Amino acid sequence: MPNNTLYITALEKIADIMDFKGENVFKVSAFRNAASVLEGLTGEIDGLYKSGELAAVKGIGKGILAVVEEIYTTGESATLKTLSEDVPDTVFDLFSLRGLGSKKIQALYHDKGVVSVEGLEEALSNGRLDDVKGFSAGFKDKLLEEISRFRKNSLYIRADKAEERGAQILNDFKNFCEKISETGQLRRKTEIVSCLEFVALGMDDLSDDIKAEYNLQIAEDHISGLINGKFPVKIYTAADKTEFVRILLRTTGSSSFLEKTGSGNIEKAATEEEYFTLTGMDYVIPEMREEEYFDAPVQFRRNSALTAEHFKGFFHFHTNYSDGVNTLEEMVSYCINEGYTHFAVCDHSKTAAYAGGMNEEKVMRQRDEIQKVSQKLGVKILSGVESDILPDGSLDYDQDFLSTFNLVVASVHSSFNLSEGEMTARIIRAVENPCTDILGHPTGRLLLRRDSYKVDIIKVIDACAANNVAIEINASPYRLDLDWRNIYYAREKGCRIAINPDAHSLGDIRKTKYGINVARKGGLQPEEVLNCFAFDDLVNYLNRKIKKV
Repeated sequence: MPNNTLYITALEKIADIMDFKGENVFKVSAFRNAASVLEGLTGEIDGLYKSGELAAVKGIGKGILAVVEEIYTTGESATLKTLSEDVPDTVFDLFSLRGLGSKKIQALYHDKGVVSVEGLEEALSNGRLDDVKGFSAGFKDKLLEEISRFRKNSLYIRADKAEERGAQILNDFKNFCEKISETGQLRRKTEIVSCLEFVALGMDDLSDDIKAEYNLQIAEDHISGLINGKFPVKIYTAADKTEFVRILLRTTGSSSFLEKTGSGNIEKAATEEEYFTLTGMDYVIPEMREEEYFDAPVQFRRNSALTAEHFKGFFHFHTNYSDGVNTLEEMVSYCINEGYTHFAVCDHSKTAAYAGGMNEEKVMRQRDEIQKVSQKLGVKILSGVESDILPDGSLDYDQDFLSTFNLVVASVHSSFNLSEGEMTARIIRAVENPCTDILGHPTGRLLLRRDSYKVDIIKVIDACAANNVAIEINASPYRLDLDWRNIYYAREKGCRIAINPDAHSLGDIRKTKYGINVARKGGLQPEEVLNCFAFDDLVNYLNRKIKKV
């Protein structure tokens, strides 16, 4: 929601400025954490603030509320405005470069006059940073790689941001046309998006306000503009319903998919279904219209029937026993209202000190609470854990204690810089552990922030298939990992898939939809997804090696 984004962005930027200016680290952390808390809330922040509910949310203190009040009252933050008066906006792009902390950025700014990524690149190239402590030749090479990554990533936005901004455009333009539909990457539900594209039928004259807000350029067959002053928008205009369908087909793409289906038939079709009939194919849903569709065995090309309505089990979510915002009862109660019938809470394990990981004593306390909440709410709640995969591939409880969990998600959270061989062997050893049920976010990527670690994902999938371990599609829009391009191979090998939002708050729960979107791109069917199993079938899966439930 646009209003929510305004608050979250302001808090994130305040934290960056405070960090840059060397203010108290706890104060900086408070603003960063508050931004994360707001991002995870359900409902509009405006309403939560007005009702007084926001003041009761953990992590929202008086200083945070003061900023929220400023934005609620005036539409902008006076605190942010004052803090940023003497700091160029471009400085904060430097925080996106891995390896550059606030101290290095301060030194670059004050000692070398570097105020932007472009300025940093120039300084690296002309030797101005040769005398700066900590800027070795190897580090400078890595920074140049980071700058290249930053430039590439700046051309895209994540699926959740694209959806949010796309909804804004649909709402702003719906009164100026007979019909408007998303197209392109938005319609194919790609994990990142480079342009927000739409098709409109019967576009009327647009208001001056809309033209100004989007900086619109109007051509004969399309309208182009920018959202938030920088991200490209394109609206194709159709004069009649047949033209609307043909433009929708052409622009949905992907171009490589259309080339292989025979794009010349587009001008002969009055409906999308007719187009596929003319090509001699069954209808293909928009999400699956990618080149990879033709690389998959024919039996795996059936349209995905997977929807949220098929989901019964909610797994791999976090509570305030580790780094979650909400209690176990709050998370489960919300999920019950979303239609889920059974649950496996998977807070962080003891090695994850950075996330308040649970030692054995804390695990036992949580199990007592699981029993009480389960009885109170009348649902099945399993004692699970997200166990860290240590550098040698072992999991971070002894085997006897690990075997007492009902469900174990094994995930890598550290030592990302191992060689491909070392990382692959590490993960395979964890997969071979008889207690492992699900391999969590298997490549460790953070979309537009961090590339996958080096790993042979094909060998990992093979190991999961051989050991009857499910692979997670982490539905967080920051991850969407397993990459959908590998889903076809995982299906071919017979792997089960679990689609988990890795929820740390109530607001995260509904992010499962992004995992479903990419699962549909790989043609996944409900019977292949662990979350769609009835409880007794899930128990049979969990007991496949050792008795767990």
